[in-house]
Amino acid sequence: MRAALPVEALAVAEQAIFRVHRAEILPALSAVCEASDRGAKIPILSHVLLKPAGDQLRLRATDLDVEIAATCDLLSAESDFGFAISAADLLGIVKSLPEAAEIEFLHGRAEGQIILRTRSSRFTLLSLLEADFPSIVSFLKGDAFTIDVAPLMSAVGKVMFATDKADSGRPYTLGIYIAPERGGSQLLVAATNMRSLGAVRIRTQTEASFEPVLIPSKLAQTMRKIFSDEKASASLVISNNLMSVTCGGVSIFSRLIDGEFPVKIFDTVPKAAEFDVIATVDSLKSCVRRILLVAGDLMKEGIRLTLRRGSLQLELVNGHGESAVEQVPVAFDHDADFAIGLNAKMLGSLLDSVSTQDVRIGLTNAGNTVFRPTTDVDDTFAIAPMAARGVEA
Repeated sequence: MRAALPVEALAVAEQAIFRVHRAEILPALSAVCEASDRGAKIPILSHVLLKPAGDQLRLRATDLDVEIAATCDLLSAESDFGFAISAADLLGIVKSLPEAAEIEFLHGRAEGQIILRTRSSRFTLLSLLEADFPSIVSFLKGDAFTIDVAPLMSAVGKVMFATDKADSGRPYTLGIYIAPERGGSQLLVAATNMRSLGAVRIRTQTEASFEPVLIPSKLAQTMRKIFSDEKASASLVISNNLMSVTCGGVSIFSRLIDGEFPVKIFDTVPKAAEFDVIATVDSLKSCVRRILLVAGDLMKEGIRLTLRRGSLQLELVNGHGESAVEQVPVAFDHDADFAIGLNAKMLGSLLDSVSTQDVRIGLTNAGNTVFRPTTDVDDTFAIAPMAARGVEA
């Protein structure tokens, strides 16, 4: 015979906690779930914390490296009871409900149960205690400054081509360098894997004062995913080992990379090129894409660039002797005897970072090849030279 529930349990069974519209909770939930770790060995790291606070619902998730917090409006709140439930399960349920659904969260009959109820659906999930939910936020110290989030996300995206995807023993290659310049009125956003370099400078709205830091690629990707459509200002706080970005009701907190960026890499960018040519970005990208169709090992095979009057010849010969040759029209009205090899994959990735119609290419014998926009945008991209065979070699 089934034992009767204690009187205390019956008193709270199916008591409402809060009610929220699907359209309100889904964006906030989708954002915070970016920080949950579905395969975590610590169960609560795969959960999302929900807590009513007045007419707002606060949501939070963390994997102890990145933490994301968000808020949304409630239709009603009957208590301030907080609880943590599976992020993947809750997100899957909310996504599957009709767009006009109103979702009610209630206490279940058994200890730790949470009921999700709409007019036609009912789910019962297990929860974990709010008191057991960890946070890295308390370690953040520093002064906030503001910046237009769109240029910041653009800058981060532009330099990511110069980061490494795998750990090479050099921590700085796995992240993005951010440093204040000009008394905090400007930020330098840069990345390098020592074979390529991306550096973008953007204006701040208020003075930024912090020591230069390295942010992980995971944080950069998460910021771009969550804030890519935002047009508002973002508030940033950066300390030696932690930073936060807040915009549009969502806050991202992240640990930083413990490492030092090789600032001397900026000295490898030639101050004056031997040859300065201008090419249309789309034409150059199209030629590179076609040439890469015959490439074998993208990291080892190079594209040979040969400068001629009015054109830049691109050649690639793979390890099997297959080849491709393209001619790109350029603004260059001189005779030249110049050729250089560039990494095929990096050249293609770099060109995706150029946001202007035309690009100015600085060619230097045995030096880095530099790519800059032709408009008044403070972007610099560079690739180190490498050996590359020509078709006639």
